[in-house]
Amino acid sequence: MKQKIQETPYKSATKDEVCSHLKPIVKLLEDNGNKVDRLTGIICDKGDGNILLLENDIDFKLIENHFDLPDFVTLNEQKKRVVCSKCWCSFEKKVAGKTFNTSQKIHY
Repeated sequence: MKQKIQETPYKSATKDEVCSHLKPIVKLLEDNGNKVDRLTGIICDKGDGNILLLENDIDFKLIENHFDLPDFVTLNEQKKRVVCSKCWCSFEKKVAGKTFNTSQKIHY
């Protein structure tokens, strides 16, 4: 049986963590070998919201097989990103040379 992502009110990401809707997905990916870029933390991008970077590719099939996702959580395989449209928060694979609309330095 798939785990349901609990629908809770809007709660922004913190400096180090994604919103509560994406936390269990990030934990699943970490438990299966992915790594979060903790040095950079959450990037506050003026166009794309709060973004957490992962070191490895996102296993979208693992997410689909494990979770019953609400409509506001979107898997975007083309952009290699998972987005919570309720909290304007996302995580994606870190890509060298990608520019974010922020003054924060990204470590590659």
